Amino acid sequence: MADAGNRGFLKRAHTFLIYLGGIYAIFIILLMTPGFQRHALYMHALKFPWNAKFDTPELYGLAPGKTLNLNLTTSDDVRLGAWFVAADGFYRKHLRLEPPLKGESANLDEKRKTLESMLPIALKSHPTILFFHGNAMTRAFYLRTRLYSTLSSRLDANVFAIDYRGFGDSEGVPSEQGLLSDARAAWDWLIENGAKESDITVVGQSLGTGVSAGLVAELAEEDVSPRGMVLLSPYSSIATLLETYNMGGKLPILQPLQKFRFVFGFVLKFLRHRFDTLSVINDITCPITIIHATDDWDIPVAHAKVLFDSLLESLLPPHPFDPEDMLLGKVPHEELLKVIDSRNTRQKEVVATMEVEGLGSISTFPRSDNQGDITFLQTTWGEHNGISAIEGVIDVIGWSVGMTEDQ
Repeated sequence: MADAGNRGFLKRAHTFLIYLGGIYAIFIILLMTPGFQRHALYMHALKFPWNAKFDTPELYGLAPGKTLNLNLTTSDDVRLGAWFVAADGFYRKHLRLEPPLKGESANLDEKRKTLESMLPIALKSHPTILFFHGNAMTRAFYLRTRLYSTLSSRLDANVFAIDYRGFGDSEGVPSEQGLLSDARAAWDWLIENGAKESDITVVGQSLGTGVSAGLVAELAEEDVSPRGMVLLSPYSSIATLLETYNMGGKLPILQPLQKFRFVFGFVLKFLRHRFDTLSVINDITCPITIIHATDDWDIPVAHAKVLFDSLLESLLPPHPFDPEDMLLGKVPHEELLKVIDSRNTRQKEVVATMEVEGLGSISTFPRSDNQGDITFLQTTWGEHNGISAIEGVIDVIGWSVGMTEDQ
């Protein structure tokens, strides 16, 4: 009887594994199709908060009259929804609510008209952060509105946040080139309304880091440099991210395929949205700040380290050995150690590192040709989405791009 029971259990387990493998195979096939791949990457159908009233930003935690709801049009004629959040100093001076008089109602429409008419003054008198959010949700999502509030108050900066095409109340369907066009439209809107290039800091979070890097690299080709670029929880590329990505930090997506490299490579051939930050980051000519949490289970901190190391590489002694020779043990051990030691010594000379208890480790080094410093903050906590709520993170953003009250 026991043997029969065991055989029954094994049969059920075997059947379960077959079904599980079949479901996984179907998922991989779907992931190779354009429509499913688009929704899996961008998750733009998740429009939290649902039925958002974008023309009333106050419903989502922003101060009365501080935010202007806008529409802008891209070069390919797609309408985008956006918010302009005024810097706190500008808001207090021109827009803040006064104590009420008996029977009086606040006229927020009047305050919004005032802000709209004074946009050039706000842009010229305060630095501006151009913010590109991650996948899913909208510009009204509470984690994002909390960040706008913190940036506008702690750094006294304007914040301009868009919803990419297909997100929020924006038209269109998302794609890599589409999002880069959206980013350029946002940049151009700021310039057309009076912002100086040197007053704009481009900040991207998660998916938005690839958008930010793509935009700033495009600007560099035109000899245009923003004040700085900040990457919050970045990835080196979508292709590399797929090798390590765990949905919800628990469920691996393509990692099981790594045992079959030819299958993995075949699947990647169908990847339409690459956002290859690593391939363009060395073309960027402004200060770069990289911030990542050690406990980020969505995008491992190794991605940020790869980007930082790539920027540092030109300042280190060259690595003369062929990677394949190293892998096969063809490089004499003594010579390899000598090269590693010289690179480590040079890195200690070039990179200044500071440990901050409760925050993390800050490393920075200057680049040649007056391109600005590279800063890498690896926080000890914050996970993927909570990192932007840490005050110390905001302070590092501020001083790394020269955006502090005493500067």
